[in-house]
Amino acid sequence: MNGNINHKLFKILKKNIYPFKITTSKDEVSIRCPYCGDSLNTNSTHLYISTEEPFLFHCKKCNASGVVNYDLLHKLGIFNSELDSLVSKISLKYSNNINKNNKKINNISFKNNLDIVSFINYDNHKNKIANKNLNYLNKRFNLNWDFKDYGDKFNIIWDLKDFFSYNEINKSYTSDKKLLELFETGIGFLSYDKSYIIFRNRNNKGSYRYYNLLLIKNVNNKKFYTIKQNVSVLQPKLNVIMAEGIFDIIGVFLYMKENKLFKENTNNIFISCNGKSFNQTLSYINYMGFLNNNLYIFSDSDVKIKFYKSILYNNYFIENFYLFYNIYNKDYGVSVDKINLKKYKLK
Repeated sequence: MNGNINHKLFKILKKNIYPFKITTSKDEVSIRCPYCGDSLNTNSTHLYISTEEPFLFHCKKCNASGVVNYDLLHKLGIFNSELDSLVSKISLKYSNNINKNNKKINNISFKNNLDIVSFINYDNHKNKIANKNLNYLNKRFNLNWDFKDYGDKFNIIWDLKDFFSYNEINKSYTSDKKLLELFETGIGFLSYDKSYIIFRNRNNKGSYRYYNLLLIKNVNNKKFYTIKQNVSVLQPKLNVIMAEGIFDIIGVFLYMKENKLFKENTNNIFISCNGKSFNQTLSYINYMGFLNNNLYIFSDSDVKIKFYKSILYNNYFIENFYLFYNIYNKDYGVSVDKINLKKYKLK
């Protein structure tokens, strides 16, 4: 199906955006991504938009994704109230169709995602897979914690089969080789909105190092991961602490806790973008009403400072922006003693 390249949305994009490219099959158009700033080559385009309703988009560089709405249009410099209204109606119609009755996608069916619970108590230590995952995390971060020490703060799925059973999720997995392997060797984490399980294979020799399982398909799924903290939009300032991977942000959390760099009950949010989609995640934080932010990004060592300039360009209501690199290691998914920070103030 070729979609509708003649839709008003694409006519306006073509008139106002350069470069504007149409795929041979006309099922997608591509433009430069306003979330990551795209590549240094100004003719390069990485943000792909489907020409079929509801006009889903995905950046192949930073993984920003969602449905075209006024937020994306405004970031592109397009301010058209009629078009804003049109894409909002399409988004709402699509969302309503998705959310009728029980959720179902990829042969998964279950109740509302808000009811999903990640923490299952394994205090009796009879579950071999859960115990292996516990030992893996403790060894990685040099901890001696039990299941209750992790609790539900980290949204860990210790055993996928138990998670499905406990949450009454029906999943046909016998033909999914990735899941079959991860049932035995994978440790999972629930995404912020509980629409994804982000897996890490603890077996470095396994077929798959990472795997993202989509549980619920909505128009704006959030793949980023957060460590549970109490935050309030009524407080004057939010400290946004970000890293690429889930193990990175857990390592940062443990390091900051060990060195008393934050208080448990202050307005701190620890986020893993599961990639480099910092701009998209910050945009969502603004959308939630946090408009006075201190930003702390703990960068992988192979990402240069200039990559983060697009964040400054987009602002995101940032008062202070600090960038950190780990002198001892490439990233932060390690024990506290293997982290030594080098700090840059970008704003």
